[in-house]
Amino acid sequence: MAESTVKIIPPVPPVPAVPAMPTAPSVPPVPPIPPVPPTLKPLPPEPKPLPSVNTNPPLLSRLWAHGKVLVFTALIAGASWTVATYKHHKTELVHQQALQDTTMAVQSQITVDTAKANVQLKADVAHAQALLNGDTVYKVRPFLLAVQHGDGSYEVRLGGNVSWRYNNPGKLMAGPFTQLCGAAGTDGSLAIFGTLDEGRTCLEKYIFQNAAYTGLTLEDALKKFGKGYPATYVFGILKASKLKGTTKLSDFTVDDHAALVDAIQEAEHFAVGTIKKYKDLAAYTKENS
Repeated sequence: MAESTVKIIPPVPPVPAVPAMPTAPSVPPVPPIPPVPPTLKPLPPEPKPLPSVNTNPPLLSRLWAHGKVLVFTALIAGASWTVATYKHHKTELVHQQALQDTTMAVQSQITVDTAKANVQLKADVAHAQALLNGDTVYKVRPFLLAVQHGDGSYEVRLGGNVSWRYNNPGKLMAGPFTQLCGAAGTDGSLAIFGTLDEGRTCLEKYIFQNAAYTGLTLEDALKKFGKGYPATYVFGILKASKLKGTTKLSDFTVDDHAALVDAIQEAEHFAVGTIKKYKDLAAYTKENS
């Protein structure tokens, strides 16, 4: 048996000593925190306790409370009635004012209408007086006619032709018939009328209301009316009026009458001249002396 060898372990070297830790510097002490001043207001003192309510007041107190309620209710009702009365009164005032304004407007209109009626009445009276007085021929000269109207004014007609100057579109001869029509005068042969309407009306009556023309046709009546005129006179009137010559005079309408008068006036070469008017004889004499 072999001899065992024992291995010797060397000793462990000593651990070096740990150096000492350096001491920390001393920290100064923290100063104390100053106290925070109070910012809140002090609480108010507690309210005094309410007196105890008597849940069963005496009869007099209950009557008094009930009376106050009744009075308050009455005051409210009275106030409501007062407001309603005021509104109603205000509405009545508005209606009265509107009625008053309407009445004043109607009265004003009546005043205006009355003034206009008075003016028209005066004009109608003056016109009626002029008709009663009638127009009179003041002067007749070649190409001149002076007529005095019923209201005292004068009218001078210059130039034109005789049917225009005499307001005689049909050149009716003066006589009883033209006098009944209200002729103002004559130049010794032809009738002179104060207005053209008078002359046209007389011409219409002369043809359609003249006993000498009763039962005649239009063509026969025109031949009798224009005796001495050429045949073209009758033909021209029929053409201008657009009326049938074979129709009897009694069968024509009022419009047909006017159309015939227009045609005769045209056939007589109705030519307009110049008119001068004067308010009275002095004004006429001053300019025509």
